Amino acid sequence: WKFLLSDQVFSVLNVLLLSYFIGRSQRIFYQQKWYWSVLKTMIILAGIQVSIELYRRALFYFTMWWM
Repeated sequence: WKFLLSDQVFSVLNVLLLSYFIGRSQRIFYQQKWYWSVLKTMIILAGIQVSIELYRRALFYFTMWWM
């Protein structure tokens, strides 16, 4: 159970679900071709990863600065 409750499993599950729904929305709502939706999904996921990393760093530095 320890492996199934680890952060790696939830991270992979999160990326898979996000990529599915972002790709699906690109195909259906924006009516993109499949190759454009795959490319845009990868770019959006990279942007989400960068923003999460910047948020975590900012949170760390602000927490240490105010303590």
